[in-house]
Amino acid sequence: MPDGPRAVRPEEFESLMALINTVFRSGKPPTMGEEYPHLFTPDNFENLRVIREYDVEGDAPSGIVSHVGTTIRDAVILGCHVRVGNVGAVSTYPQHRQRGFASACFDDACANALRQGVDFMLISGDRSLYRRAGCRKVGRDSEFTVTRDIAAAQRGTVTVERYQDANLYDVKRIYESEPVRYFRPLEEWQRFLRDGASTHHRAELWVIRRGSDIVAYCALYPKSSDGTSAFEEYAGDRTALMGALDELMTQQDLNAVDVHVSSHDDLLRTLLRGCNAPARHAHASGTQLILNFPQFMERLRPLMEERVGTAEARRLSFRDYNGTFVFAYDGETVISTTRGGAAQVVWGTWEEREWQWAKEGRGKEVLSRVFPIPALWYGFSYV
Repeated sequence: MPDGPRAVRPEEFESLMALINTVFRSGKPPTMGEEYPHLFTPDNFENLRVIREYDVEGDAPSGIVSHVGTTIRDAVILGCHVRVGNVGAVSTYPQHRQRGFASACFDDACANALRQGVDFMLISGDRSLYRRAGCRKVGRDSEFTVTRDIAAAQRGTVTVERYQDANLYDVKRIYESEPVRYFRPLEEWQRFLRDGASTHHRAELWVIRRGSDIVAYCALYPKSSDGTSAFEEYAGDRTALMGALDELMTQQDLNAVDVHVSSHDDLLRTLLRGCNAPARHAHASGTQLILNFPQFMERLRPLMEERVGTAEARRLSFRDYNGTFVFAYDGETVISTTRGGAAQVVWGTWEEREWQWAKEGRGKEVLSRVFPIPALWYGFSYV
């Protein structure tokens, strides 16, 4: 009989990792614990939600059979402090599937996150389990492909070096200046950067100097079989990043690098368009689920005031009526939609829109100036 969903217990951790490695590393070395040390750490056990199965006949424990993992972090979106739950390593043994275990663990993970004040969840996947819960692909981001000839034409007066541990505080300082980012404790940086690369994707980290100053950094995924790569994360001076691409590609013998550009990053997008790098639409990381709609909207009030003024922002209200999310102006409904549709309103999307304006007028005009907002990008915080 099943026990859970609930938090994993210390004595069950070995059983949990056996499940995780069986599902995600079948036929490969069991490295999930090493790749995601910020998820599978004792101080995060409360956020590892599991179901344990017992043998009914002998009542002998058979171990953890299903899991949904979460890291809970504070973040900033254009000056507004929010709280996000990053969901990953969702797994169930094949013989225990089709019994609702994953759904139960996911619901339990959401309830656990709500208790900790989380505004929204960021899920590293897009499947029916998540879609039914209201998770959606969101963000009106872009991706550019920079080829060797484009990079050569942008070469600047910067130098690149492989990251060393002595660079950690410079890298942290640069990331802290990003307008859309996670708040990362020092120990988290130390967990997911090892030997100059990220623990999970083995993206090699480089620092970029202008003169003697480190002004940017980037982490490149291992080279693909076609000679291309992409950034797992970057931060800092965008002109320096562009100027460093040629040297980076030469050192790594790359034919092209894909660059994901978030919707708010006007400078980098302009620089890439200016050098005629091929572009395409892209979503932000994973899928996103609004967990506590009214609380999330209140945390965004400072940004609303910046965009439409204090008086207009005060005329906006946001309600969750048993899963119907309402955006109102002067108490009158402007948009009424589902959880998934609300995510599309808040962050924008390139997908088919799941909501429509319910009322023309001033409220529509004000809301269209408030939303969308930028979406978070995982980078090293991926789980």
